[in-house]
Amino acid sequence: MKTLVTFALLFSLNATAAEVTKFEPRPVVVEQPGGTYVGILLSEEDFRKMLQKKIDSSAALSECSVDKRVCDKAEQIYKASIDKLETQLKKNNSWLDRNRGTVGLVTGLLLGTGLSVGIVHAVYQK
Repeated sequence: MKTLVTFALLFSLNATAAEVTKFEPRPVVVEQPGGTYVGILLSEEDFRKMLQKKIDSSAALSECSVDKRVCDKAEQIYKASIDKLETQLKKNNSWLDRNRGTVGLVTGLLLGTGLSVGIVHAVYQK
């Protein structure tokens, strides 16, 4: 019995010590004698993507200062993408989309209850 418990504990501890394959950004608070610092802990890949976006946006802004046509074109593309996202949000913002899970749950319960009652009446006829 002791060996079974030992093996169970060994395998459960081994499972919790597995390598992290996915890292989600999470808020972090660091307290030091100088003060408290609040931030977000990022993975290296997320940090690299954020820096790349910063570099791309800085390059676009520098192009705007050099050539006004490039700036106007970037502004038009940006406004078009915002309008597209707004129309998509308005299109997907129906009552059914917001309450799909509740409607499915209630419908499933009603159908299950109805079918159960029907089966019971069919089996136990008087």
